[in-house]
Amino acid sequence: MTDALGTRARLGLLVASAAVLQRGVFSHFHIFGVSPDILLLLAIAAGLTSVPERGAIVGFFAGLAFDFVIQGLIGLGALAFCLTGYVAGRMQGLSVRTSRWVPMASAAIASIIGELLYVGVGQLVGQSHLMTDRVPRIVVVVAVVNALLAPIALRVLRWAWRVEPGYRPAYW
Repeated sequence: MTDALGTRARLGLLVASAAVLQRGVFSHFHIFGVSPDILLLLAIAAGLTSVPERGAIVGFFAGLAFDFVIQGLIGLGALAFCLTGYVAGRMQGLSVRTSRWVPMASAAIASIIGELLYVGVGQLVGQSHLMTDRVPRIVVVVAVVNALLAPIALRVLRWAWRVEPGYRPAYW
């Protein structure tokens, strides 16, 4: 029981830290006019290092933090990141880790999915201002940055889960 409590505390610390970094550092760091999205990366890394359900849970809280950080529609990021964390977990279950590039490629693909989900769900709930001509640039920059930062994020999430690098649950 105390190990589960410790895991929740570590995950809460990661979500809070990522939100502070997103607002304090990464919001001022622009690549082609686009800020990286490390809260989305946190959701993706949670899915890639654990089961899809855990990726969805961490994605929900990371997305909720994102909603508060950008002061947008509360729940939009939570839904998009929750689905992205789940998809990342499913992607991890389907891949065979033969190369160090596989997690980076998975993070890039999941980032594309997450950004498109955010805009798509936003369209469905009346946030038409999210669909702009900048969307392709945002998707590409976030995917590339998240792919490059994926190895670091995966190590941090393995620390949070206390998972050994080669560990995969039997039901994967």
